[in-house]
Amino acid sequence: MKLIYISLLLLLTNISVPHAFSTTAETKIEISRIGSASDAWKKNISTLTVEPLWNARDAYDASNTLMIPMHFAFVAGDKKGIKQFETLMSRFASQELPGGRLNQAQWIYFVSRYLALRSEFDYPLTRNNIYLAQRVSAWLHSRWMFEPALQWGHLPLIGSKSRLRLAQSNSEVWPLSYYPAITDYELFLFSIAGDISFINKKNPEALKELSSEIKSSVRELIASGISVVRSRGKFSETGGWLFQQGMWTDHPDFRFAGHSELRTDLGEWRVKDIAEDSSHSHRWPLFFRSMIMGTEQQANDREYLIRAYQGFSNQLVEHVITIRGTSVLLKNYMDGKNGLYRYRYSTVGSNSDLGYGPYGLSGTLGISWYPFAAKTDSIYERYANSYPLPENVLNLYVGPNTTRARNPLIEWPAFFTNGFAELIAKHGLYLSKNYNLNVEKAHNSLLH
Repeated sequence: MKLIYISLLLLLTNISVPHAFSTTAETKIEISRIGSASDAWKKNISTLTVEPLWNARDAYDASNTLMIPMHFAFVAGDKKGIKQFETLMSRFASQELPGGRLNQAQWIYFVSRYLALRSEFDYPLTRNNIYLAQRVSAWLHSRWMFEPALQWGHLPLIGSKSRLRLAQSNSEVWPLSYYPAITDYELFLFSIAGDISFINKKNPEALKELSSEIKSSVRELIASGISVVRSRGKFSETGGWLFQQGMWTDHPDFRFAGHSELRTDLGEWRVKDIAEDSSHSHRWPLFFRSMIMGTEQQANDREYLIRAYQGFSNQLVEHVITIRGTSVLLKNYMDGKNGLYRYRYSTVGSNSDLGYGPYGLSGTLGISWYPFAAKTDSIYERYANSYPLPENVLNLYVGPNTTRARNPLIEWPAFFTNGFAELIAKHGLYLSKNYNLNVEKAHNSLLH
């Protein structure tokens, strides 16, 4: 039994989907309808990938929104689609990064995932690819060791390594619950490091010239990511998994979470054990994949990450996703609570909503990475078939919207009505069936 489980762990960290299923005539038809040959792809993805998406306006939104289509291209073997992403990456290789540290982290993760996918599906790394892998590694090292790291209540620290050490300190007394929280920025760093480690394992010659200092930073980031998942995550009695429960209670985004109805002039109602919101949490399934595939040969670390991934998937499917008629909705918080989020937030659109009411984060489904979670195929079947959206669901998905400038193809509500969100929903369905770390399925395949 022990040998079977170790084999399972190795299987889950070396997935190559094209070898796991045969491409039938029916599958080829499905791919042609939603792949690079389709009108919807040409109208949206082909148009976007020739733009300089690394600019300050587009880097964050584009890298988030295109993550699902990019993975679909590799998993489905859509070579023309892959070529379009290769062209985008090659053009970026000689360009500057966008401004803003979160913009940079989101974009760099998009790049590292592209390089990891090339490695995973056995596409050779081009000269530009190797340069980008080296550049991403150097960027990681700089962020980990030297670049200013923001910390609430403090002057910036030197390097995210210092910030993480402070955040995990047991001797520090924090005036507000969220001051020591691990942010999505750090989670990006851990996940990018996992990708780089995986790329290096698959293509050791590509990164052989990296300095020992950079390689050390990558290893430290991987170890830190595992440590954070262990120390800040919690398994529930029902098989779920929650991250940093209660740590965001005092944050302005969460201070009205106890209310269940949007009204003017509400007073704060903090929920002591509130979980993270279902919008930011959509990244976790892909973060887990990067961390698992980049983990070294310690089977117990991989086992723990896989358990956390499975627990997160259970939590999502059983407590967060809600089916209402033909529509798929998300509760606002990962523990299944559905109170207000970001009441009177600075970038919430100017309207009567004043924030996100119950199910107000459901529009995240349009751009989310939830298809990488386990057991979501039936959910994405329903979600993909829910388009065109009824007006009441469209209004709920868009919610108060944002005041940020966006690319016209990604701007809401047009994104949900111009065919782009529907296309990504179908990509998500395909991925949910063919590309997730489903332990149960892998285990059964070994036993039979």
